[in-house]
Amino acid sequence: DLGIAVRSLCADYFMDRPFLRTTQSEKAELIQKMLWLLSRCSSIGIGRVVIPFVDQSRIENDEEKIDVLSILQSLLPAADSNQVELHLETSLAPQPFAALLERCPHPLLRANYDSGNSSSLGYRPAEEFAAYGDRIGSVHIKDRVRGGGTVPLGSGDADLPAVFHGLTALGYRGDYVLQIARPESGKELPWIAQNRAWVAGQIEQALLSTS
Repeated sequence: DLGIAVRSLCADYFMDRPFLRTTQSEKAELIQKMLWLLSRCSSIGIGRVVIPFVDQSRIENDEEKIDVLSILQSLLPAADSNQVELHLETSLAPQPFAALLERCPHPLLRANYDSGNSSSLGYRPAEEFAAYGDRIGSVHIKDRVRGGGTVPLGSGDADLPAVFHGLTALGYRGDYVLQIARPESGKELPWIAQNRAWVAGQIEQALLSTS
């Protein structure tokens, strides 16, 4: 027993095959795949699934927001019966994202916060947390330059100290998933350990500053 648990799953399958901008038959097939996935997650103890609505699966207009709500209504009964949370990862600005979440107050529907995606879009952590901080259920930690790709932590435009401070002030006690820039081949384990230690230090500083 290595003491490793799989607590969450990021359903990136639905980035390449988005729920949005599809035919009704394609959408129905995708919903069935998601329902199957929820049942499998329940059987192996995964407690949350992050559904990505970013990049090519992004929400582009009000009509698509209604579409997302309809999709969620199809998924939430299965999420409830399997006791698996659904976490939305979107590229929506803070207030539109908050408004979308308010239209679906189900306790198993939460927000996923991704520091890299937010920095690439120019969003400010304080504004995001003020808008929907009480609905954040999971966090992806990465760094990106504004309008660009992933870079090593601390070298992009993500205000990571503000992220950790803001989450600590909210009382967030969940885990952090590192989606960090990749190192040279063969150096993955030291790189992961280095980044994990850096993140742990940031969290410790945030806890001390808010205590």
